[in-house]
Amino acid sequence: MSKIKYKQDLAPPGGYGAIPYLKNLPKRGPSGAVLFGMAAVAGYMGVRSVRKSIKVYRLEVKEAAEREMIYFPLLEAERDRHILREYKQTMESEALNIVGTGRDPDYLPGQDVWNVDRWREPHRTNYFQFWPNAIRFWYEDLWGRSVPGP
Repeated sequence: MSKIKYKQDLAPPGGYGAIPYLKNLPKRGPSGAVLFGMAAVAGYMGVRSVRKSIKVYRLEVKEAAEREMIYFPLLEAERDRHILREYKQTMESEALNIVGTGRDPDYLPGQDVWNVDRWREPHRTNYFQFWPNAIRFWYEDLWGRSVPGP
């Protein structure tokens, strides 16, 4: 084997130079602290905006409730008129159908079947037709927008 002529690949005299694995890159963009600060400010502004909108919403709800309370006596009076009108029609139909036909001459139209002396509203088929806030729903949809009345 010693007779084989070959040339061994060796390092140059003095060795190889340093490997340039570090790059001198310039700094680009904001630092981490600046980005964290910007995110904190954006979060603060978002929370502030949401709190402000919640405050406005609560004031609008309160104003709507006060507005309804102004009309409540009017709506309640209208409901009472409707109940009395219906009660009168019921008594007239009882007088016509029971007493007028001679079925029960001793029957008193409008008497309470439960024998109670206090006033009770007559039984109605549609309970929610003239409840106090019904007029509000005639003119507003579910989101509070005005729509044409009945």
